[in-house]
Amino acid sequence: MTKVHHGLFLFYLLLIQVISLNGKDLDYIKNLGQWDAKINYKVNLQGGTLFLEDKTFTYLFYDTKALHDLHELEHDQGENFNSIDHIVEAYSFKVEFIDANLFALKNENNIKTEYNNYFIGNDRSKWKGNLPLFEDVSYNSIYEGIDLNLYSEE
Repeated sequence: MTKVHHGLFLFYLLLIQVISLNGKDLDYIKNLGQWDAKINYKVNLQGGTLFLEDKTFTYLFYDTKALHDLHELEHDQGENFNSIDHIVEAYSFKVEFIDANLFALKNENNIKTEYNNYFIGNDRSKWKGNLPLFEDVSYNSIYEGIDLNLYSEE
């Protein structure tokens, strides 16, 4: 691994520690067809989302207060609400594992008793229920001889 690889990896580890400090463990949600096929897992973060893909992690952060206010406004206005008239500031960035094994074996570990349901929109093929949550996920052999284990504590 080059110094650039090491630097990005250490940056990623530091970042995930900072953004996950919300007092609870993170849930790793497996994609079983409810999202775009390139997403393997989704992790809800404080003020954002982390999408785990084959060799890329995509972080999405948004203004949580503006999103909450917009949701309340939608509730108040009902059918008169037009989402096009409103903007919620957001940003994203990607962490790419350069030259990583595209076919790294992914394993979920420590299934939780809780689960998620996704019944959003009119496309019933995207509706998924009783999706398990995992405490951690492993990408085995992301690089030769290197496994990547993702988990959180408190």
